[in-house]
Amino acid sequence: MSATAPCLSSASASVFKFRKAAFPHYLSAYRAEIEQTVFSVMAEWQPQFRGAQWLYLATNSAGFFMEPVINERLKLFNPRNLVAVRADATTAGMALSLVAFTRLACFTGDPVFYTAYNRLWLDAMDSEHAKDIKRLIA
Repeated sequence: MSATAPCLSSASASVFKFRKAAFPHYLSAYRAEIEQTVFSVMAEWQPQFRGAQWLYLATNSAGFFMEPVINERLKLFNPRNLVAVRADATTAGMALSLVAFTRLACFTGDPVFYTAYNRLWLDAMDSEHAKDIKRLIA
């Protein structure tokens, strides 16, 4: 599933931290294209998510370049289950972005998307949600 990326060996997985990170500089020229693809995949996946999970996913995890302003709003939805909601949203967000980068890599052939995919894949497989992420993108 992982693609070969020429510059992957020169950068650790931590370079591309998924959540609450600034938009990676090497992708800045592609921001609009990535945003459009991420939201396209989100629209396809929307029926699988409800309430606070979807709100959190839409504003933080999936876009990863959006402002992480959701925490206070999320508490209004489900204060007792906040940790579980965040875990589910992170899992779905990583899987969703992997799908988006895969599509961009296939449609454009641009190596930058393979690099983004590989760095995100390393982060995803290093997370405690690796099994769930694999299940979502299978």
